[in-house]
Amino acid sequence: MRSQQAKPVVLCISGLDPTGGAGLMADIEAIGANGAHAAPIASMLTVQDTHGVQRVTPVDADLMLEQALAILDDLPVRAIKIGLLGTSKLIISAAAILRSCPDVPVVLDPVQVSGGGQNMVANDYASMLCDHLLPLCDVITPNQSEALQLTNTHDLSQAVDILLKQCRQAVLVTGADMAKDAEVTNTLYMQNGFQQHYQWQRLPATYHGSGCTLASALAAQLAHDVAIPDAVAQAQSYTWQALNAGAQYSDGQAMADRLYALKRNDD
Repeated sequence: MRSQQAKPVVLCISGLDPTGGAGLMADIEAIGANGAHAAPIASMLTVQDTHGVQRVTPVDADLMLEQALAILDDLPVRAIKIGLLGTSKLIISAAAILRSCPDVPVVLDPVQVSGGGQNMVANDYASMLCDHLLPLCDVITPNQSEALQLTNTHDLSQAVDILLKQCRQAVLVTGADMAKDAEVTNTLYMQNGFQQHYQWQRLPATYHGSGCTLASALAAQLAHDVAIPDAVAQAQSYTWQALNAGAQYSDGQAMADRLYALKRNDD
């Protein structure tokens, strides 16, 4: 068998979405499309469709920890992406995972509410996440609503200041969830004072799994040792292209085509 150079490994911990639009499927496809290998671990099992979530069930927190430690002991993990962690026990286990590999860059997508508006986390989620997990994460990728909810504030600038003090390096705030302007503005804030606004044409549909896709693509870029500002720019470009190539499978939310680059050109 011909020897090939191994791809960088990204450990991803997320909920399992049976539609394939968000969660672990989004992680696996986005990480693969960005030239890395996904090592997936389910944190939550869900009953959901493209309209919303009907039920969430957490996995055993000790099992999640055991799975992750086995992967970290066996594979050369170069980045970690964390998505839905619905309970305090899962957050504590995730923190233990991150403490076991302090030099590995971590991207956190602080999911709280489904695309259909259903709450998926326990009442103490925000405080537990801020106290136990944010200090171990390099980049967090909240939308504007999530940033305000995490910090219990009504002012986005204040929320960003709080989050920057709690995480290791950077906060990428996405803006598609709030204003409905013709362009979506995402902003990267870094602890070193760097700040960059990115504007993207607003697409007509609403999409299932856009945040998962962005965070996973970013983690894959970091696994390639790309600097955070460049990784953020590349992950956003990839995500916009995947959303633009997406399709409407039902009368619910559309789904991204994260493997759009594999389409055959018939022209």
